[in-house]
Amino acid sequence: MTGKPDPHPSISTLLETMQHAWNEGNAERFASVFTVDVDFINIVGQPIRGRTAVAAHHVDIFATVYRGSSLEALEPRITLIRDDVAVIEVAGTVVHTHREIHTHALAVAVADSDGWAIRAFHNMVPF
Repeated sequence: MTGKPDPHPSISTLLETMQHAWNEGNAERFASVFTVDVDFINIVGQPIRGRTAVAAHHVDIFATVYRGSSLEALEPRITLIRDDVAVIEVAGTVVHTHREIHTHALAVAVADSDGWAIRAFHNMVPF
């Protein structure tokens, strides 16, 4: 992050939580930033529906293919569509066994009385 003040600190916290949870290998914490009914598309285009399924998927990948990996997120671009809806675009890098996988995600976050959560998340590996 840059030295500029964050205009959307609650939304940025979602991304920070995802990054820290990934780096801890904590699937439940990773999934906690999503709504119960999230539509999540992973980097290979697989749809994963619901927070519980996102957590289960990440339990699996944290124990296998991404075991011991780290996620380095870059500064997000956050655009408020309404006071309670935001679009988030963020690039990141997964570092694993001396290999880097660059990712690019687009998400829709919504706010309610409980705060912000991600309702839709589409992650991909750019060419």
